[in-house]
Amino acid sequence: ETGSRGTGLMADESGRPQLVLMPSGRRGGVDPGANLLEAARGLGVEIESICGGRQTCGKCQVRILSAPIPPPVGAETAVVAAGALEQGYRLACMHQVDRDLTVEILPIVSHGKGEAPPLELVMATLAKEPAADD
Repeated sequence: ETGSRGTGLMADESGRPQLVLMPSGRRGGVDPGANLLEAARGLGVEIESICGGRQTCGKCQVRILSAPIPPPVGAETAVVAAGALEQGYRLACMHQVDRDLTVEILPIVSHGKGEAPPLELVMATLAKEPAADD
């Protein structure tokens, strides 16, 4: 039997939801209802959060890959750009792991709150930046 909604994941022996963090592939069982930001840190993957998870800085944006994508909650619509919300970006500090979940941790290029561009623009910007070899 597979995990939530065709993810192909399975809950661990204790029935805890499995969290998979990409691109590292780090995975593990987490307590149901665990805060996504803290759960990722518990698995050894640091997600930037200048505000300490108080839902104000917007730096802990992740892209949720497991369907269904949860709807934006709280102040997310004010902090995360509309285009990014449509692509599955959410603030890790505002979501709980209540089912098997795959989440992508990506670099966010931002000049302030609510200005995180869609992934395609982030990757294009990173590709154009000169390498810091010297």
